[in-house]
Amino acid sequence: MGKKGKKSKKAKTGKRSKATSGGNKNVVFAQGELDRLRKVAKNTPLSILVWGPDDDGSKEYDARCVVRDELNRIGHDARFSEELSRQENALGDPIQDEILQARNVDAIVVIYGSPGTQTEVDRIIIPFKEIAQKTTILVNGSKLVSINSSLSSKSWQELSNDAEIIDYSNLPLDEDILERIFKRIQKLSIEKFLTLDIEEIPESLKQELGKKVTASKQAYEVWIGDVESSVLSVGDPTSELKYRIIEVYK
Repeated sequence: MGKKGKKSKKAKTGKRSKATSGGNKNVVFAQGELDRLRKVAKNTPLSILVWGPDDDGSKEYDARCVVRDELNRIGHDARFSEELSRQENALGDPIQDEILQARNVDAIVVIYGSPGTQTEVDRIIIPFKEIAQKTTILVNGSKLVSINSSLSSKSWQELSNDAEIIDYSNLPLDEDILERIFKRIQKLSIEKFLTLDIEEIPESLKQELGKKVTASKQAYEVWIGDVESSVLSVGDPTSELKYRIIEVYK
């Protein structure tokens, strides 16, 4: 009687073990560092102009003050343009000085309606796309209806492709409107953080990472998959924004 043949081994099937489901073992994926980086990105401080009516005792001016104070409270540097225009070295032409300011800040919030804000939108925000892209404009709903039925409607329609236009019904501003402003500002914070070179990251943010980050010894690398800035939705766990941290703190 011949020898019994060896039983053929059946291929193992079933779900892959969690312990072996990772990718390249030479790559370190540090969830803790990823979480810290996300927190830092969302809280990157911005320089912000808050445009609106002068101190005329109106509810619109009160709303302007609230927006400035709330942005400062959460760590940004928000100011009124007139504070900067009064400085001794300001340009002689106020509009030219405001264009200079607008080009050199990270964000602008406008409480729209006064003659001054109409001039700022018409002569600064609409003509300069790079300024419009970092601007949030708050407009009373009835005022927006008037704009959409005026000769300015086409300009405003084009403006809405770049600027964030928020219509509100009543003053003082309710929490939902303030939250929309904060989300827009947070999106700009993330975009600023993702463009920073390591040596440009403020010291306070480096400390937030928990370990020293220097330009001479790049301790981490972050890259984004094929993602446009438009999908950098703030606080959205289903966002397509992807980070991968490699060679973490060698």
